[in-house]
Amino acid sequence: MRVSAASTVRRSQAGGRCVRLAAGVYAVNRNIIEGTGRDIGGAIKAATGDLIEDRELQAEGNSDRVAGRTQKAAGHLEESIEQFAGPVLDFVRRQPLLAAGIAGLAGFLLFRGGRNG
Repeated sequence: MRVSAASTVRRSQAGGRCVRLAAGVYAVNRNIIEGTGRDIGGAIKAATGDLIEDRELQAEGNSDRVAGRTQKAAGHLEESIEQFAGPVLDFVRRQPLLAAGIAGLAGFLLFRGGRNG
């Protein structure tokens, strides 16, 4: 999810799942929403298949549930990465020269360690 630099971004108290864009406006990761919908739809489809004894519909529903849960997990992973990368990007924007110096020093140390090993 992309947010413009002009908007105020803050994590809510919901464990980082929502992003506050402005007063009273929240955005949730699209993969989490779509994955939840797929999971629920798959559960309904599987239950219907079980009710009418249609194994193909039941298997399709279970497949949809797995796909939904996988998509939802990918959304949570994306949120975790954004939560980690956010402060790093803020630091780079506030202190670009210091960040470049740290990156250069880290590169030098890695290069130097690689030559001696």
